[in-house]
Amino acid sequence: MASCVHYFWHGSDNVPSYTVCSITRLAKMGYTPVVWAYGPLYNVPAECQVRDAGEVISYDWFLTNILNSKVLANRPTNVIYGSFSDVFRAAVLYLKGGWWFDVDVIPLRRLPDVEAIVATCPRRMIGPYARPQPHFETAPDGDVNTSVMFAHQGAQWIGEYFDACRAYFEARRQRAAPKVFAPWMRHLVEKMPPEFAARPLLFNPIPAWTTKLGSVSFGFDVPTAVQIREHSYTLSLSGSLMKARWEYLLAQIEATGGHEKGDQEERAPLTDTMRTAEETKDRAGSESGPPYVIVIRTYNRRATIEKHTLSVLQTLTAPIYIFCGTSEVEMYKKDFPSYHIRDGGESGVALCNQKIADEFPEGQRILQCDDDVVRFDEERDGKLQPANLPEYVRRGFELCDEHNFKLFGFYPVANAFFMKGRDDVSFGLTFIMGGIHGIINDRRLRTRDQYRDDYERSILSWIHFGGMIRFNKAKVHNIIYRNPGGHALTRTRASMQSSCDYMLRTYPGFCAPKRCKSIFPEIRLTQPRKNTAKGLPAPDGSDSFFTSAPLENTRKHTYDPSPNPNTIPPPPPTWLSAPTSKQDQNSKSRAQG
Repeated sequence: MASCVHYFWHGSDNVPSYTVCSITRLAKMGYTPVVWAYGPLYNVPAECQVRDAGEVISYDWFLTNILNSKVLANRPTNVIYGSFSDVFRAAVLYLKGGWWFDVDVIPLRRLPDVEAIVATCPRRMIGPYARPQPHFETAPDGDVNTSVMFAHQGAQWIGEYFDACRAYFEARRQRAAPKVFAPWMRHLVEKMPPEFAARPLLFNPIPAWTTKLGSVSFGFDVPTAVQIREHSYTLSLSGSLMKARWEYLLAQIEATGGHEKGDQEERAPLTDTMRTAEETKDRAGSESGPPYVIVIRTYNRRATIEKHTLSVLQTLTAPIYIFCGTSEVEMYKKDFPSYHIRDGGESGVALCNQKIADEFPEGQRILQCDDDVVRFDEERDGKLQPANLPEYVRRGFELCDEHNFKLFGFYPVANAFFMKGRDDVSFGLTFIMGGIHGIINDRRLRTRDQYRDDYERSILSWIHFGGMIRFNKAKVHNIIYRNPGGHALTRTRASMQSSCDYMLRTYPGFCAPKRCKSIFPEIRLTQPRKNTAKGLPAPDGSDSFFTSAPLENTRKHTYDPSPNPNTIPPPPPTWLSAPTSKQDQNSKSRAQG
């Protein structure tokens, strides 16, 4: 893994252009770039591996300890993700070994052959934010910074650093930690061998507060372009000013000339990497995405599904998948040979939704339908009249692409009077009823509730993507509460109350009890208060750090389809010893078993 360079990215489907440049330059130098992510990425170069971050840290832990962490509740998104990347880099270096790059680090030449390394950033010598003493004697002009790191797999010092990161967030959740930010950096200062600290010139030569090379700023001697080219291994774009001018800075450095020895191997030409970044960006912007499929959830309604849902969908030409009960699979295959029949399980909606998500790759467009849909209407001239479903589906996915949303649906109430006074389309936190809805497959939208999965899906869409699309002039009509089969087999007042309690407990501030004429307890969505943390606890109450299993579904340009990706075993009692070959063998046997 010494030739492997790890990144982490979260928050959008495309990495920044300077990250594309960084990946391309590394590949030209002979390294293996690996981007870890919890979702699909569409603009990474072909030379890059995109791996599921859940192989290292479980997504539930990310939700519980980062997105919903009280210490990060009102902080900007980039700070929240940056804090998690501090934990993630320690975990991936301990478990995998190799180099770590922040996404804004650009390599300038081949990296050094070292035992361990931690970058430092320029230190203000004078001024209001000056530090009187350096963090390390070996780097008197720098302060600790983990934008670039190197560690061997199982190294003691990186294991201890990882423990400090993880322990802090777990203590914060128990309200037992000091109210300071990023104390894991202090652990590096106090515990890390000082010889591991590299001077800013090597990996982080330019201060975040200036782009003027060869100057003196706050007592720090900013190196010249020639000095950076001769001595620096990477360029860290540590400030917004540098990110805005990264092409200009890189051009200045490259214009100073090359090494006399091994220039072809040492450096990747600037023109090539710039061109690759632009081409990749254009390619990502032109992708129309995969075509949609139709998915129908059904249970014990084989006699009515053709009369209801299938008749409504006959104007659509997409392939149809039917997820039915385990005991019904063979009967459905016999009765509906032209459709794709899948086992949806016997344990209710939560399991069926999970099986649907696992059936298709991340990024797949899905038109998901219940089995009791009887018609599809729209409001025209104050009345509900038949509507063009294919056109609404096409427009729904188009708007999702335009606004970077993953969910669209239709008005939940069959009342033309209410529809008439509303905007044609809503974009905020709205209720997307489950009868017919469009979804772009994403693990962040996976629901766990048995009866209110449509409420849960709506909340998750707002939490992770800032909204959803709802057509307020169109309505899907379902047979609710009166149709045998489906939920009717298990729906009781107690089970519905349990579902309400789960939603109110798991998503406080997003839903509230609803008073209505229904014989069952109901809830309604509420607009969250300003500055509400966009996060939620792990619904199952788990605080497991490591994932229980790797993703089974991989696809090109989404996750690396490497053979036999092994699940990382649970952490040993101590992080002070490196993994042994015996431990690796045990991990493989558990994953295969």
